[in-house]
Order: sequence, then structure tokens, then C-alpha cells
Amino acid sequence: MRSVPRALGALLAAVATFYFVFCAVLVDTPNRALYVGPYSGIVALRPARRSLHLEPLHLNSAGPAQVRYADDDDKCVLFHCGNWAKSFLPDIKIANAPILGSILGVENTYGALDGRTPAGPLTYGRITTADAEGRIRCYVGEGELTNDELKTFGNRAVAKVPNLQKVLHHVCEKGFEHHVVMTQSHSAANLAEAFGNYLGWEVHNHND
Repeated sequence: MRSVPRALGALLAAVATFYFVFCAVLVDTPNRALYVGPYSGIVALRPARRSLHLEPLHLNSAGPAQVRYADDDDKCVLFHCGNWAKSFLPDIKIANAPILGSILGVENTYGALDGRTPAGPLTYGRITTADAEGRIRCYVGEGELTNDELKTFGNRAVAKVPNLQKVLHHVCEKGFEHHVVMTQSHSAANLAEAFGNYLGWEVHNHND
């Protein structure tokens, strides 16, 4: 095992690098996805190369510490125990929420949706405010939802985003929150034009 000072140094370096989690939260209005609010503490999209807990584990072991889908740096899991848009869940059912149930009691959490989003187009994005700078910034991008195997509960999907690691670096560098919105379309260019040209926001289009 490597020395404690080295592990501590790795931990501090990891704090200065990034720790990233994605959650996708959607509502049906009736078929448009809208961001509805944060929900911390949920495992979501975690393909990050270095995080607060992964780096020390990696440095004190013989092998890498990675959290991603299989061995593909461009794939990740989208997950939330909250409710996605109904149109995303063809196998939708109403169930209990096991994560909330671990605190509240499973019997007190009935009403959460459970379902898997099948393969199809994906557009994702996030809008946030840089309060100290008096600016609004956002990012958008496209990818694909896949039918890769995924055995878990809640609202879930597997996504493939080209150069996903670059998205994560941008998100962490600019301080974006971890929730995102997603739609079953390829519309990033339209969103970037509207946000940048018409609203004057700072826009990063990952597909450019």
C-alpha cells in the first residue's frame, strides 16, 4: 500500500480536479422535457476519470478505479429515482422508490415511476447563472440512447456521447450543477442558436 501522505495528496488533487454526477429529471408537458429541480445524493451519470473518491482508491491499489458503462469512455448511465417524461418510458409502471425508502421506509414512497428508455436520438443540456459575473451560461450536445444491458431500478437509460470526457471537463471547469435535461431528438444546433444569437447567453455546443 502506498503512503498515507501520497493518498492525502491525491485526495486534495482530486478536489482540485473534478467530481461529477449527472441526473436527468423530466416532466411531461405532455411530451417536452423540462428541468424540475435538483436531487442530491443519487447515482446518475458517472464516467468521470478522476473524482474525490476514485483517485485515492486508484493510487492505493494495483488497478484503475473507474466509474463508467463497461469499458467505453463515451457511454454512461442516465438515472433518477424521480419521474421522467411518460414518453421516455414505454414500459412505465408506478412503484416505490428504494433510495428514499432507505430513510423514509419503502412503504412510504409509492408513486415513483419505473421504466427503461429505449434506443433513440438524444439532446442534452443545462442552463445556469454565473451570479457573480451577471451572466447566463449553458451547454448543449447530442448523442444516442442505446439498448445496452442495464439491470437496475428507477428511470434509466444508457447514453453514448462522442467525446464524453470533454463534456465532463467543460461542465466541471465552468461549475455547472450536475442535473441536466434531455429530449429524444437531435436539436442542439437550434438550441445553441436560440440561446446565443437571440438571448445573448454564453453557449457551449459540444457538437461544434
